[in-house]
Amino acid sequence: MRWCEEGICLFLDLHSKLKEITHEAEKVLDLMRRLPKLSLKAQQDVEPELYVALAVLQAKITSALREWDRVVDAELAED
Repeated sequence: MRWCEEGICLFLDLHSKLKEITHEAEKVLDLMRRLPKLSLKAQQDVEPELYVALAVLQAKITSALREWDRVVDAELAED
C-alpha cells in the first residue's frame, strides 16, 4: 500500500517506520539534554534509560532500512 503526498510516494510501512524513528530519536535527545543538568547520582539513574532508548532506536533504524530495501526492490520489479 502506498502513501502519496505532493508527488512523493512511500509504502505505508516505511512511512510508519520513519515516524517511529523520529519519535525514538526525540526520546534520546530529550534524555541527552537532561543529563548535564542532573546530579551525578541522577545521571547514573538515567544512563540505563538512555542505553535502552538508543538500543530501541537502533532496532527501529535497522527495521526501516530493511523496509527501505523491500520498497526499492518492489519499485525495481515494477520497472
